[in-house]
Amino acid sequence: MFYNKTVAIYLILITSIMQYGCSPSEDENECNDTYQFPNYDDEFEADNNKILSLQILSGNDTIYSIIGNSETFNAQALVEYSKTTHYTNSGIISQAEYIKIDKDTLIFEISSSNLCWHSSDENILEVMGETMEAKSSGIVKLNATLNNIQSNNIYINVSSSLAPILDVYNPVHATVNNPETIINGRVISKSAFNLTINGNLIEVSSFGTFEENVGLNMGENIFEMIATNNDALGLSTNTRRYVTYERAAPVLEIDGLPVKMVFEPQSIISGRVIGHNYTLTINTDTIDVSSEGSFNKIVDLDYGNNIFQIEAQNNDGSNLNTTKSVTIIYLSFDDITGHWKGETITRPFSFDIYKLADQYIINGTLTVDLTIFGWSEVVEDIVVIGLINNDGTIDAQLSKEASEMSISGSLEGLFSTSGLAAGSYTLSFELFGVPFSHTEEWTAEKQ
Repeated sequence: MFYNKTVAIYLILITSIMQYGCSPSEDENECNDTYQFPNYDDEFEADNNKILSLQILSGNDTIYSIIGNSETFNAQALVEYSKTTHYTNSGIISQAEYIKIDKDTLIFEISSSNLCWHSSDENILEVMGETMEAKSSGIVKLNATLNNIQSNNIYINVSSSLAPILDVYNPVHATVNNPETIINGRVISKSAFNLTINGNLIEVSSFGTFEENVGLNMGENIFEMIATNNDALGLSTNTRRYVTYERAAPVLEIDGLPVKMVFEPQSIISGRVIGHNYTLTINTDTIDVSSEGSFNKIVDLDYGNNIFQIEAQNNDGSNLNTTKSVTIIYLSFDDITGHWKGETITRPFSFDIYKLADQYIINGTLTVDLTIFGWSEVVEDIVVIGLINNDGTIDAQLSKEASEMSISGSLEGLFSTSGLAAGSYTLSFELFGVPFSHTEEWTAEKQ
């Protein structure tokens, strides 16, 4: 019996109205844990679905609350849809049955009312249908279930304080090489309040969340955050965060190998830079960099060796920089024509490269030692035939037919210079009806 699983495609589908769901029964300690997801037939008519994971949507793993507050959370469910199709292949002698399983996944946002909620201590946090009410001081674990799948855990820290609760998510005390950073978090209070960072009034959303981009001076930066109630008592809560700004050279990453050979008069140098306020140059030419830090530059080549110096340098006067070198060897296909000899792990082999019409052909033979599989022979004269692609890569097929075996496979590789090449090959073969597969690396030198 054979199975064929299609590649899963991840789509995001946010549903605003759910017609079916999990809801409390008359006994609030019981929950009707059943939920029907909508039919999915964009690609196929699924005959089954199941939840793979369930994640509570919250800003943090620990949520702060005050006695008397009510909390409500949605969740995100990753759902797998599948369809099973049976095929029967009837022959003269035998009949084979095949099963094909098509699968796809969707992401749904599930409202709080459709989830079954579970509090580790109802005296601290009481579940009241879709809402959780803070009853007394303490820390409680909260999770949800849907169709018998349990979500992740979050923790609710309930306080009896009349002062605001100030929960700063970021930054934790940190060292950065960027002259600015983001401070964000949440304020919880029974009264109207103001939030300041180093004396500057900060805008806070109706949910109590805030996010502020702040500049940094060289060295240690101290940020004091104060949340103050606007009532007659004027109770406040304050906390501090420390961020150290140190200059550092940009991080420079180059795609591909530092030395490569091509057969065209142009090539591409690409990569990415991680840093802030820098200039990127290739051989003194300034290069444009995307907002994500990536770059892609077409360069002209002279025949032979072409050396490119890539440098990313800070513009803050520190002259801190990172430099990398790329060598691109531009050759003609005629430089690689001729007879080549090489070797694999088990046996030597040879091939010729020649021009036929407008294409360059690789043609040779390979020897494989099959004694490593318990076979008593060394198989010679396995045919190697293929093309040298326009980018200089080798793409060849392997084949040999004999009375007791059939061998097929592929060989690939590339040239490091006009006289050196390397790659790998893979063989698939049968010995007395038993299938085998074998992969080896190879190197070769032009004679």
